[in-house]
This record gives sequence, structure tokens and C-alpha cells, in this order.
Amino acid sequence: WHSAGTFDVNTKTGGPFGTMRHSEELSHEANRGLDIAIRLLEPIKFQFPQISYADFYQ
Repeated sequence: WHSAGTFDVNTKTGGPFGTMRHSEELSHEANRGLDIAIRLLEPIKFQFPQISYADFYQ
């Protein structure tokens, strides 16, 4: 949620980058438990490589 929270509606910049899959982001207290979701989503993401992680996680 941290990178998604950077989106600026006025400039249409910022937003999610799919960083949730990185251990540094997952270790953040606010993201506790999301590693389970990432693990469950990975096989689905593998089936659709053309979709970015940022779009897929949203």
C-alpha cells in the first residue's frame, strides 16, 4: 500500500510499482502477512507474464 499511496491525482504520477514482492517491503510492519498473498498469487502471475506486478497486485 505504501507505493500505491504515492499516486498524485493532479499530476498523474507516482503509484504502485509492485515492490510488495521484495523482502525489504514485506518486512515492513504494516505489510505483515502479505507474504502469504504473494506466495498464493505467484503461480497465477506466472501464467500472465505480460501483466506487470504493479497492475497484478492492484
